[in-house]
Amino acid sequence: MNFAWLFCALVFQFFTTEPPSDIETIYPSLNGKWKGVLTQQEGGYKKQYEFYVEIKLDGDRVIGRSQVEVDELFAKMKIKGRILNSQSLEFSEIQILDMEKEPGMNWCFKHCILELERIGDSWRLKGEWSGFSEYGSCTPGQIFLRKLRPRA
Repeated sequence: MNFAWLFCALVFQFFTTEPPSDIETIYPSLNGKWKGVLTQQEGGYKKQYEFYVEIKLDGDRVIGRSQVEVDELFAKMKIKGRILNSQSLEFSEIQILDMEKEPGMNWCFKHCILELERIGDSWRLKGEWSGFSEYGSCTPGQIFLRKLRPRA
């Protein structure tokens, strides 16, 4: 009987526990502008795109914008997500704010889980993405970003 009570208490604590308190130490590292590349596996429109993200944290929530560019084409999107732990976050693109595309082409709404790492004095985010468009599932790929330093 005591074991069942302990198990229920642990399950309740797991599902009601807030993100780790050390997450606050990475806030300054995540907030801001990021630049890098988004890759797409064979079968996508292109193999590599320029990718930009602006992250703003509100507690453990991630909000902001993303922008993907290839050739003269682009899509600017609103993002929403959350901090997973002190080393990772996830976000999804939820709305197209502006775009330029070719006829018959659709932009993917991406979902990604990115890992934060520090290399020397710079911050990096990297991870996998998957997505969908009005045509169905998109060919997935990877994201590699580095944090831009604010200019004076």
